[in-house]
Amino acid sequence: MDENTVAEFPADDRGALILYAHWTQTHTLTTPALVPYTWLNQWANDIPDYEALAHSNGVNGLPFWESYVAWLNPTDANSRFRITNIVVNAESRVSALDWNPRRSDRVYTVMGKTNLTDKAWHSPTNDATRFFKVTVELP
Repeated sequence: MDENTVAEFPADDRGALILYAHWTQTHTLTTPALVPYTWLNQWANDIPDYEALAHSNGVNGLPFWESYVAWLNPTDANSRFRITNIVVNAESRVSALDWNPRRSDRVYTVMGKTNLTDKAWHSPTNDATRFFKVTVELP
């Protein structure tokens, strides 16, 4: 190659250039949410079957892919998604909830119902709701 040549590519017997590309997988494909291999490597000790690992349960009782979505540590039995604070106003109604972990790159939905025997959860909820759950998903 001379100084004006950017790159040389091999040619086939007709003179057509041959370009080789290597694609490297970076995340799971069989999980409901895409889990980066780099995140799985933290917990996996470089286990080559990322798909199987993502579907397997961590010691926290959740599949690794769910731990990724909720940003939990799958190797810690105490790593859980929790409501950490409930603010009750002067009328004894819930006016705010807080939870942990909370990240700006996740979507959270607060759902509620007035009675535990109700089958459906509703969102948005209101301050008359007495039972709450928070779901988390990737955008």
